Parts: sequence; C-alpha cells; structure tokens
Amino acid sequence: MKFRILEGIRVERGQLVKVEDAGRTYVMRVYDFKPESLLTPAEIAAASHAAAKGGQVALYDQPLRLYDTALATILCQIEEGGWVQGPTSVPKLFTPVESLEKEDLELLRLGTGDLVIGVVRVGHRPSDAVVALDGSKVVPHHVLVCGVTGAGKSNLGKVLAAAFMLAPPRYSLVLFDVESEYLTGSEPGKYGLAHLPVAEERLFVVTPRVEEPTRLKLELELAGDIVEREILAHPLKVDFSALKPSDFTMTGEFTEPQEEFLWLAYRQFGEEWL
Repeated sequence: MKFRILEGIRVERGQLVKVEDAGRTYVMRVYDFKPESLLTPAEIAAASHAAAKGGQVALYDQPLRLYDTALATILCQIEEGGWVQGPTSVPKLFTPVESLEKEDLELLRLGTGDLVIGVVRVGHRPSDAVVALDGSKVVPHHVLVCGVTGAGKSNLGKVLAAAFMLAPPRYSLVLFDVESEYLTGSEPGKYGLAHLPVAEERLFVVTPRVEEPTRLKLELELAGDIVEREILAHPLKVDFSALKPSDFTMTGEFTEPQEEFLWLAYRQFGEEWL
C-alpha cells in the first residue's frame, strides 16, 4: 500500500497507522518512503541548477506535483464486530490514513496470552500496549526467526526464553547456546537468562564448566551492580562411541577428501575410530 504524506506531517518508519473503510479498520505498518514527482525534465534541471547555486525555482502547483509518499503493509483488519483477522481485502482509493490510537491497539487484544514478550512500538516510541503470546498455541508450532545480521534475532530468542522462565511453570524449553550468549550475554553490558531473578529456580545448564552436578556460581553486572547467581548445572559429556563421521561433516567445515578420510577411518575401526 502507498499513501501520500501531507505537508507538515511527520511519519516514521515502523509507525502503525489505520484506514477505516466500510465499517472495517485496516492496521498498517510503514516500512519505507518514496518521493513522487510530476515535474517535467526541464523543471527538474532548472531546480537542480538553481539549488546548486544556492537559489530556488518557483514551481507551478508544487504541493500537487512534488510530494512524499509512505509505503505500508497491511498487518490485519478489524471487522465491525471487533473480530481481528489477517488482511483479506484492501481499502478503497483516497481513503484517509490516520494515526493508530490506544483504543485501536486494545481492539487487537495483543496482551491476552501468558508469555509476555514486550510492548508494541509505534515508530521509534514504545506504547503501553503489552504483547503476550498464548503459549498453548505457540509452543506446539514451529517458529522461524529470520533477519539480517544485527536485526535482533538473538535478542528476540532471549526475550522468548525469558518469557518461558517468567511464565507459570507449565512449559519447558531446550536451548542450544553454541555462541554462549543466552546464559550471560554475548558481551559486557548485554544481559542473558542468568540475569533474571528466577534463574536459580527455573534455569538448568548443561556445560563443560562443571565436572559434576552442582550449582554454577556466576557474578553478573546488572544495572551497574554486581549480583551473584547459583545456577543448577550438570556436566556436558559426550559418548565418543556414539559419534559418526556425519556428526562432523554436517558442520560444513570439511573438504571432500577430509570427509572421505573420516568415513574410511570409521569403516576400518568401527566405534573406536576416534
């Protein structure tokens, strides 16, 4: 969807807006902007030349022929009875676009679940609308979190894991923390699951940092203070006899000759190939 931005109106990337049409409310999220120009090549050349010299060219009907538009995607639609569903239609042309109000967010009923993951952001500003997932519907399904580097995938993963820990004890979650960023944070100043006050009761760690079942003692920085956590831990042990060459080759770090050598060793020595 694309809509025109009126002169003097500020619209931000990520902002939530609405369109009301025929008793139906469409909730949209702005994801980009595009300037529109109906100027002739001669007018563009004259305006560019004048701007380069610090001047300005008076353009005929400038507000009508030179303006900005916002690109938005429809997130959902709210029917007259308050039923919320995915978009199945689009609003008519020339329907006014308005800011999303608190009452509109309440109609979405985003905070009715038991896994609290945050609040709705309207542009760069957080709102008061809490977002809570229904664990009974989320847990049985597959969830894919994708994005470019730095988009916040790991952070969302930690938020989801923290939601499981803070929710009533009806769910369990297994994390493979290959980068060691979920337990204590990826770097100083970053928080991990061990920072949560409930970590000593709700977190269980399998790690090579301990040699027997015990409580792993951690000193963490939290809001400028040093806090101590004792996390229930169990040693990480691997049965070498259960490992096969495929467990190594699936990492993608071996060349074809190296993979062939691993399989030759396995066929020659069996379970004692390592």
